[in-house]
Amino acid sequence: MNRHALDPGPLRPWETSGSSTDIQLDFARVLQIIRKGWWIIALGAFLGALFAAVMVLRATPTFTATAQIMLGQENRADVTLGNLFQELNLDNADIAGEIAIITSGQILKDVSEQLDLVSRPEFNPALKEPQPEPSLAARLSGLVKDKIKAVLGGDTSASGDQGGTDSAPSTDPVVRAAAAVREQFGEQADYVGALAAGLRVRQVGSTYLVDVSYSSSDRQLAAAVPNVVVDSYLREQLNRKFRAIQRVTAGLDSRLGSLRDRLEASERAVIDYRNQNLADGFGTQERLDQQLRELSSRLGAARAEQVSLASELSEIDTLMESGGAAAAAGLFSSDLLNNLRGEIATIEQRRSQLNNRFGADSSQVRAATEEIDRLQDALATEIARLRNDKVNLEMVARARETALRQQMRALEQQELELSGRAVTMAQLERELAANRVTYETFLGKFTETSEVVDLQEADAQVIAYAKPPASPVAPRRKLGVALGLIAGAALGLGVVFARSIGDNAVSSVTQLRSLVQDAHVQTLPRLRGLLRRPDPMGYVLQAPHSALSESVRSLRGHLLLSAPDDRQSVAMISCGPDAGKTTTSVMLGRSMAQMGKSCILVETDLRRGNVGKMMHMPSRPDIVDVLTGSVTLEEALQPDPHSNMFVLSARTKIKDPAALLMSPQMTQLITRLEEMFEIIIFDTPPLLSTADAVPLIGIADNVVLLVPEGQTTTSELENGMRLLRNASAKLSCAVLSMAREQKGEGYGYY
Repeated sequence: MNRHALDPGPLRPWETSGSSTDIQLDFARVLQIIRKGWWIIALGAFLGALFAAVMVLRATPTFTATAQIMLGQENRADVTLGNLFQELNLDNADIAGEIAIITSGQILKDVSEQLDLVSRPEFNPALKEPQPEPSLAARLSGLVKDKIKAVLGGDTSASGDQGGTDSAPSTDPVVRAAAAVREQFGEQADYVGALAAGLRVRQVGSTYLVDVSYSSSDRQLAAAVPNVVVDSYLREQLNRKFRAIQRVTAGLDSRLGSLRDRLEASERAVIDYRNQNLADGFGTQERLDQQLRELSSRLGAARAEQVSLASELSEIDTLMESGGAAAAAGLFSSDLLNNLRGEIATIEQRRSQLNNRFGADSSQVRAATEEIDRLQDALATEIARLRNDKVNLEMVARARETALRQQMRALEQQELELSGRAVTMAQLERELAANRVTYETFLGKFTETSEVVDLQEADAQVIAYAKPPASPVAPRRKLGVALGLIAGAALGLGVVFARSIGDNAVSSVTQLRSLVQDAHVQTLPRLRGLLRRPDPMGYVLQAPHSALSESVRSLRGHLLLSAPDDRQSVAMISCGPDAGKTTTSVMLGRSMAQMGKSCILVETDLRRGNVGKMMHMPSRPDIVDVLTGSVTLEEALQPDPHSNMFVLSARTKIKDPAALLMSPQMTQLITRLEEMFEIIIFDTPPLLSTADAVPLIGIADNVVLLVPEGQTTTSELENGMRLLRNASAKLSCAVLSMAREQKGEGYGYY
């Protein structure tokens, strides 16, 4: 028997399917694991929340206050100077630079001086209360840290020599350059670093809003620092704008003179060229364009008329060639043609009538024919005349088109020459306009710049000053306790799953089949209810097409097919208690009786038997009374009220159950039962708890082993199989009882 080939225990939330590399997560087993170890999860959550609460209460509260400013606010100076000097325009990419200015050392130095941070113990270590002497553990910990820093290349004495204000200035240029920060900020250098550590400046999304926040254990200081930082930044921004205005004014003044000379030269050039065009006889471009449009319209009309006449002539000639002159009569609009065609039609109708009356050789018919020929000649003559008129009109139209084309070419040539002169004039006018705009712009900027010096405002605007916070931002007590609770629950969940990995209980058909080897294996699904678990025996009677009923019938069919004849005895066994033997025995017996088999259920568990109680039958007389000779077998048999099965119950608390079951009276009883019934079902005690069942399983034709899912371990099952082999018992079927119902179970015909 290969122990390593067994499936995982019953509480492992994964199963292998197909090959060993295909792993499927069983959510039902996950829920089973959680339900079984809920108390561990609850205990872990409670301890985690308790630990978090203690740590939160011991932590020093931290307050954070935030002031908000809007960058890029346009004012009068921006309108005047912004288009000329890019440094006064603020876009989204420049906000990072403004934030760097807000957090710069110069701003923080001003904040430190205004708030007099040198007088606050939070910034000045000399004002702090003396700390107690560190413990031996703390000193050892500090010593270890220093050693680690030394090994890793750190300089533990670097902080001791910072070129303080009290030390004499060094003459070494390297040392002086390295101490540039301290020389710049003086005694405020230490406080600038401490301020920067607690100051946070960030852009709000992609807007021009900027939050300035400061965190401190003092709620008043937490609000004071952002407010002073904002005010210092606005003052510094105004100073930058004043310097920019001075540079702009100086630049404008120097360029106005040269721009004025360029503008005057452009004006003279435009006037001279316009006078030259008038002297050469060229009108305006608008007049020439109007003439071209009118001539183009006339040319188009003449071309359309000529094409139309030519098309009509072509159609007339085509019809005359194919059908004669009369065929083209419909293309002309003439009263004479209409009269001739009408007369011809009338005479042809009269000739037809005369032909029918007098015959084709009569004089009347010949006269009508001659009249028709005369009229057709006149018709052809008129059509020829009308065609000649069309030819003349087409020639006149062609001549008109030719004349208009010549006029068009003359005007186009004149337009080309005028366009060249217009290009030159446009260039001169554009140069004049550009010079005028530039001069006027610089002149206006110079005037406005001189006026707005005293009206200058900062580009930023304070949206909200910081207020002293009412509550600390850290530690967040509710959140800390909640996180501790979640962490504790997660730890408890991990412990529960770790325990489930070491559980080796039988939990699947595959695992059971590997342990019982050649025996038939099937399942009996468990029943579930909303409030309580229903009685399986009653449920099978009420739901004959349920999955449980189908499983009982499957077990019945296997036992009947495996017996050598129609009569057999079946021993229902299990390794431990509460495996469902009695319930399964009752359901199997009733199923046998329903198909016409004479069946009896014999309870042989003389220690904890409860067949009579489960089936609501009298406890006496029973099998003990029969074996002791107190009553006859017929008097002890009790019929099942729901089927034709008979029951022989047993009492409990017998002094020596094994001796009674191994007595000659028991052998005689079994012989009589085999004569009276076709099917005998023995409800036996657990194998591993007592040896009472060993005599019965040795003589039974079929042995059915019930293994409750998730309750019997593999070692228990192996011990039970060893006992069966020692007793030479025939294990015909192993049933995984109280199993979870799988997909596909419960198939029926209704």
